[in-house]
Amino acid sequence: MLGRPSRVVGALAVAAALCCALAPALRASDTASAIVSFHSDINASSSLRVSSSLLTLEPGLQSADGRVVLGTIEFRAAARTRSDGEVVLTVETPADLGALVPGSTDGLSGIDFTGIGDGAVTGRLRSDAQVAGRWVGSGVRSGQIVFSMRGPAAGSSATVPLRFVLSLP
Repeated sequence: MLGRPSRVVGALAVAAALCCALAPALRASDTASAIVSFHSDINASSSLRVSSSLLTLEPGLQSADGRVVLGTIEFRAAARTRSDGEVVLTVETPADLGALVPGSTDGLSGIDFTGIGDGAVTGRLRSDAQVAGRWVGSGVRSGQIVFSMRGPAAGSSATVPLRFVLSLP
């Protein structure tokens, strides 16, 4: 049992002597430096969540001021783009609004929307894409789009599908 500790002490003594002998070689006076550069491409990306993609029209509904609120759709739009990159939220419907809202082709009736929140805008729902929000730069934007109808709806209840698109032009 006494032999083992003496072997350990002996091994430590040899290791210490070796380190002292090699120390001048390990301390080099030359300094090495390197410049490392890298390039990273971050692709633009977007994400959009909406609370619903449908509006319901009821026949004969019309308020005293000629408008009826059809519904409020909440949105959460996230985009990663350049600091000066534009972000656009659009809304459209494939439905034939002329058949659902009589007079919508002459401008007397129709479905309007009002944007609430940072970058949200006001407009009129049509079958082609209409800007519902616009802002510059990356980030998350939340808001609401309130849809209202001017004039009476057609004779029966109808559901109007909506299509929202978040783009980074």
